[in-house]
Amino acid sequence: MLTSLSFLLALVVIIFVHEYGHYRAALACGVKVTRFSLGFGKPLMSWQVRQHSVQQQTEFVISALPFGGYVQMLDSKTCLPDEQKWALDTQRLWKRVFVVSAGPLANFVLAILIYSFCLIYGETQPRAILSAPQVNSLMQEAGLRSGDLITKGALINDELTALQGYSGLNWLMIKARLAGRDVLLEVQSRGKSEREVLVPLSQLPVDKSKNFSLNKVGLAGPWTAPVIDEPMQGGVAQLAGLKRGDVVLKVQGDAIEDANQLREKIRQSGRFGDPNVQLWEVNRRGQGLVLIEIKPKRVWVNDESFGRIEAKIGEAPAVETIRFDFFTSLQMGLEKTWEQSWLTLELIGKMLVGLASWQHLSGPVTMADAAGKSAESGWMSYLQFLALVSVSAGILNLLPIPVLDGGHLLYYLWEAVVGTSPSAVWLERFQKLGLGVILMLMSFALFNDLQRWLGAF
Repeated sequence: MLTSLSFLLALVVIIFVHEYGHYRAALACGVKVTRFSLGFGKPLMSWQVRQHSVQQQTEFVISALPFGGYVQMLDSKTCLPDEQKWALDTQRLWKRVFVVSAGPLANFVLAILIYSFCLIYGETQPRAILSAPQVNSLMQEAGLRSGDLITKGALINDELTALQGYSGLNWLMIKARLAGRDVLLEVQSRGKSEREVLVPLSQLPVDKSKNFSLNKVGLAGPWTAPVIDEPMQGGVAQLAGLKRGDVVLKVQGDAIEDANQLREKIRQSGRFGDPNVQLWEVNRRGQGLVLIEIKPKRVWVNDESFGRIEAKIGEAPAVETIRFDFFTSLQMGLEKTWEQSWLTLELIGKMLVGLASWQHLSGPVTMADAAGKSAESGWMSYLQFLALVSVSAGILNLLPIPVLDGGHLLYYLWEAVVGTSPSAVWLERFQKLGLGVILMLMSFALFNDLQRWLGAF
């Protein structure tokens, strides 16, 4: 239920903002809007609003199918002679460009405002303290260890800036991975002075996989203590004698530095066969050092086996509240929106030239799942999900595909260069071509959604 409602709300907000951008720009340019529709199909509600600037009324409609919307503007071919001054196609070129661009621009503005608000309000984030980087990863080879605090970071040759918690570090690594650039980090290790560490992400081959990850980079999550939190009733951990609050110090003589390292050791124990009995050294409150013999259980998921002890491991990571003043937040919101837009365009470009898989495309099923998960994480997480989707909607609509805003802007570019707009015959052909491309992309996205959904079982 939460997933459906959060998905529907996201659709309504993103579509309304986009169409409202077109609507306000049209009125500002003296263009009559005959209908503002939120959704398609049978109208559920409608009302009239008087627009004094064009001396006309606009019909506002809420329709049955919420997967889109439109702003219907006056056209000189269908209006009365005395109304032609209010038609979109009779306006000067710059006005038409402004009206068409205003929808995607409104989506970008929404994203900027959401990110800025989150930074002003303050967001609680896990601190950028590293779990042990994965074995043979770039971060491990660069000398980063469990418990290292990352205070600043930047793409190589850029200025080092303070990170916005662990999510800021994660975002920095994603940018660097997609751009194929190295990362410079300022690191504070326990009992040592600050140092700078270069992580050479440019050495990694291009990642074409459908499941983009930072595994090869080594980013394994924020640091948490290797504590047994909730042993399952009758499970392997409880039967072996592990109790809630036990801190695991060593496994088979190997020191355990954080919860992620312990989880990975357990998983690896059942990767290639039935796990052996392990000797764990545990610090138990009130008793000191306790030795536990435990044999992890081997389980299979999607033809892959791993070890499991049937207990929740780790506790909540250390957090900090990140908050900035109004102008700094606005600037950072603008920068984040720009970075996400540019990375989206880069990914689209890589898919077109074969450097990235088309399985990166996501459709309504994936979006609904993401909406539900972000809503479960809290309203701040959901707001940031809305911002990300708004950026994606803005970029999508600016693609030079007929029937999208970018297609109309392409027509206007042709008109600016040649001096006349494309003929009605070519416009009709372009519309059919654009509709075909959109249907193909939607089919790809839906197919990818179904693959992900079926793969989850």
